[in-house]
Amino acid sequence: MIGDGIKLARKRSGLSQMDLCGKIECTQSHLSQIETGLHKPSWGLLEKISESLDVPIPIICWLGFKREEISDEKKKIFDIIKPAIDEALKEISF
Repeated sequence: MIGDGIKLARKRSGLSQMDLCGKIECTQSHLSQIETGLHKPSWGLLEKISESLDVPIPIICWLGFKREEISDEKKKIFDIIKPAIDEALKEISF
């Protein structure tokens, strides 16, 4: 879920919801609803979030992937690549 990725990227960046909201001109309530999956961000808001956190959108998406959201036929490859990608992302400072 994209909201999970946003929340994780925000926390890794050391920002509170209010800090990020100030940068992206969004209410804390709306950001909270995005992070909990009640709402999806518009593409424009996602771009602002990405720029403010200095984290590319594909990385935010990856951070939000959950194994249970992957179709059964793709879980095997997901299980193979996830640890390597996650380890590589630990090397990125954000």
